[in-house]
Amino acid sequence: MLQRSSLSTEEQNLILSVRSHTRNNMKKGRVLELFPLPAPETVNEGKFVLCLGSSLREGGPSYTVDEFRAHLSEILRLIREEPNYHCCLISQTLFAGMRMIIADECAVLIRLRDPYAAFVVENEYFVRAFAVLVQDFYKQHSVPKEKLEEWIEKYLEALTNSHQLQ
Repeated sequence: MLQRSSLSTEEQNLILSVRSHTRNNMKKGRVLELFPLPAPETVNEGKFVLCLGSSLREGGPSYTVDEFRAHLSEILRLIREEPNYHCCLISQTLFAGMRMIIADECAVLIRLRDPYAAFVVENEYFVRAFAVLVQDFYKQHSVPKEKLEEWIEKYLEALTNSHQLQ
């Protein structure tokens, strides 16, 4: 997917380093991911777009069916093998038009639509407040890992079935 993007080598390396940093964080503590799950038809039609890089605009390469299947398979692997990985499936529209990244010492909120905006918060109390907000959302909407695995497996099946119809 990165090769199909218009990102520079430097931006691609940054994304890969974030991925590596996330994996390292799983060894030290909890990683919580809110993952949007689009309708299978959206993926099959090539309309599920991944926002990559430092751009404040929506867009980027869309997942191929095989790429999205591989991403979900990796999520399933993490659910099964990484005790510090926690995932909550969310509606694709829940955070449409925005991205939120919370790290140890800062929180970043990005509006991906006109008027574009980005807010970087480095105050530890505000960062903690954003983290609590996400954790509360996770607590309200998460399901046991077994149920999550079942949902993802059924989704993968539906994705395969709807892809075969096209």
